[in-house]
Amino acid sequence: EVGFRQAVKGGVAGLAHESGRLGSAALARATMRGRGVYVAATKQHCGKTSASLALMSGLRKRMKNIGFLKPVGQRHVLVGGTLKVDKDVKLFKEYFNLSTCEYEEMSPVVIPSGYTRNFLDGLITEEQQVEAIKNAFASLDQKNDFTVVEGTGHCGVGSIVNLDNARVASLLGLDLVLIVNGGLGSAFDELALNRLMCEHHGVRIRGVLVNKVRHDKMGMVGEYFSKALKRWDIPLLGVVPDASYLASPTMLDFEQLFNTEVLCGKPETKLWHFNQTTLVAMGLGRFMDRLHTEKHSKTLFVTHSSRVDIVLGFIAHGGVHEERWGAPWRAGLILAGEVPRHALPEAMLGALKGQESPILHANLSTYDAMLALSGYTAKLSAMDVSRTTAAIEHYEPYIDFDKVLN
Repeated sequence: EVGFRQAVKGGVAGLAHESGRLGSAALARATMRGRGVYVAATKQHCGKTSASLALMSGLRKRMKNIGFLKPVGQRHVLVGGTLKVDKDVKLFKEYFNLSTCEYEEMSPVVIPSGYTRNFLDGLITEEQQVEAIKNAFASLDQKNDFTVVEGTGHCGVGSIVNLDNARVASLLGLDLVLIVNGGLGSAFDELALNRLMCEHHGVRIRGVLVNKVRHDKMGMVGEYFSKALKRWDIPLLGVVPDASYLASPTMLDFEQLFNTEVLCGKPETKLWHFNQTTLVAMGLGRFMDRLHTEKHSKTLFVTHSSRVDIVLGFIAHGGVHEERWGAPWRAGLILAGEVPRHALPEAMLGALKGQESPILHANLSTYDAMLALSGYTAKLSAMDVSRTTAAIEHYEPYIDFDKVLN
């Protein structure tokens, strides 16, 4: 049914890996069964992309060419002006400089707004989707020693168009690696539900990676999750400690969230990371007192667009913060206010020109802006190289690559 080559083209000798880093038997088994692995999660925001990046990085140290495929994408970006690809495809292609992967084959199915209705109306057929995914994987498989295939969300995501992760993994003849959020009982419950989807489609789970575990619970979670997995004969691939800084958002994230652009700030300030958000609804005097008595070097402030006094106070404090606190002023400001009623006056826009700190206007009420911020989870981006590198360096040491390739 799958029709893809399962054996190694040219034998194991064609794979370049570091001596001692990976057992030759594990490498041989990986290349015989299916030259790739499918990565999925048990729910949203589990760190699937971060784990996939770490897998890609580690595998590139063990083999010569590693491909990347996102068979079904939801959030797309444009490359080359016209081609829609999943945003993670752009991230992997640019960060790893994947010369053996073309954009067209890395993102065969993208689901923009209206796609689901078109599918249900028969304008897009299941056969077209399956053929696109199979052809993409076959093309990547011809040029690479191994392919990391990143799914979209949990195992059931995509069911509405009959492309859930478990089924796609089955179509490609690949084992699946599941990423679960830290914990024990609830994490295992979520895993059990996703395992049933894999079982239904005949997909083998190659291993489980437990992510975002409290540092003081690492040993306990590793010990007992391994014991729990024995009932299904599934190995534990690793336990990754929580790293909250990887989820700290930037102004680049907020540009995408509010569909706008910063009003001012140097280009590099778009990638400043914020570790807390503060709503400013107080008077100017109290606001300035707080700036002078509390350290706010990485704070995102939010206030209404009519608060010219707060804007000027924010700008003024940037000049004295480093002298007072011994750290650069790396704060940001979001001005909330619906247009046209609360559009920023020309005088304010003029005053903001040339300012170094990033300031952004969100076309929402203050309440709605804060609601959007509170529910937002920052995602990795091709433009934020430092966060991508930090994610890889954090995850990779905790993954047992012998088991991944077993």
